[in-house]
Amino acid sequence: MTTQTEKADIFRDLHVKGNPLILFNIWDAGSAKAIEEAGAKAIATGSWS
Repeated sequence: MTTQTEKADIFRDLHVKGNPLILFNIWDAGSAKAIEEAGAKAIATGSWS
């Protein structure tokens, strides 16, 4: 199991100068799965309050 610190390290390593990290904002589990299958390295989530 990946620890929170390891997850943070992985996310930090995605930030590379000259190669912007593009995050796709998902709405539900289905869109998260579709984005993952399309090859996204990370996703963003939003909430509505």
